[in-house]
Amino acid sequence: MNLYQVVNGYMGNGPHFVTVIAKDEAAAEAAASEAFKKHAFYRGSYQYPEDYWTDLEVNFLSDASVPFVSEVDEGE
Repeated sequence: MNLYQVVNGYMGNGPHFVTVIAKDEAAAEAAASEAFKKHAFYRGSYQYPEDYWTDLEVNFLSDASVPFVSEVDEGE
């Protein structure tokens, strides 16, 4: 299993992203897509266009079978 951060290019107070533990990049992207799609649905309709959950960038962070600590994130 690996640790990934998946971003979709949208910004609010900071970038919209999810953190995923998955077996590979494809599984991380699929799981993140579902999370973004669920987040986009509000009060009976989608509040964002489809690219909110389909145009994703998957970033490998670490092998999740070993200890891991991220760098300090100041919301850049």
